Amino acid sequence: MQFGAFLPYLVRKTVDRDTFLNFCRCIDEGPFTTLAHGERNQWYTLEHFTTLAAAAIATNRVRLMSHTLNLPMHPAAFVAKRTATIDVLSGGRYTMTAAIGGRPPDWAASERQYRQFPHEQMDGQIHTIRRLWAGEPPYEGAEPIRPAPLQVGGPPILCASQGPKGLARSAKWADGYAGFIGEKKGPKDTEEFLRADASRIRQAWTVAGRTEAPYLSTSCFFGLGPDAKQRLGEVGAQYRKNRDPNAAADDYWVNSPTAVRKMVAAAGNAGFEHLIF
Repeated sequence: MQFGAFLPYLVRKTVDRDTFLNFCRCIDEGPFTTLAHGERNQWYTLEHFTTLAAAAIATNRVRLMSHTLNLPMHPAAFVAKRTATIDVLSGGRYTMTAAIGGRPPDWAASERQYRQFPHEQMDGQIHTIRRLWAGEPPYEGAEPIRPAPLQVGGPPILCASQGPKGLARSAKWADGYAGFIGEKKGPKDTEEFLRADASRIRQAWTVAGRTEAPYLSTSCFFGLGPDAKQRLGEVGAQYRKNRDPNAAADDYWVNSPTAVRKMVAAAGNAGFEHLIF
């Protein structure tokens, strides 16, 4: 199994330069294959594309992952150019996880009207992005959008689909799946969830006529160090209230080295290849 780590994401504090560079260094020099960052507008996070571009310069080895990129909030050509730029600056180390963005305030801040199920729109955007990465012009008579990404065929694009209709569509275009482990009561509950998650993704790939097995990645909240249980519980429950109004502090149990090992075991037993903390 491979491991990744997010840049500081949940905390109610904007990451400063020294913290950002320290995390980039520690992740790049540590036992990780991936440095991840998620897109939020109305939150304390740094702007998504800018952050990954900076991380591309501040690291040398790990892959850089959008986890997730809220695709319908952006023009496809805008995403194609910015992600290709990150791929160039990183030397071909970028991976996209495309998502619809489930927080209406983020849509409003992006001057987009919230749509709960923009799956058809996202299908078209994925097709357009890959076409633009391949050097096709955005419209007849136009010049191609440059730069081109370094990775042949363009960076991998993973899906994060949760609903059956969205998953059925994304199984036709995604290179794999990048999920999230939400509120769970402990290792046993987590492993049961992950086994079911892996099963539904594999089934969707089969129904879509895919002959290759899907790449399976997942992610979880975690905290380590002094008062980790209290800090993680408070921040995790607060951050997740929009999705689960009953989210409680005790649902976030990965708050010690022992718990980290149990999370790794649960993900590995369920058949996941990649776990991002």
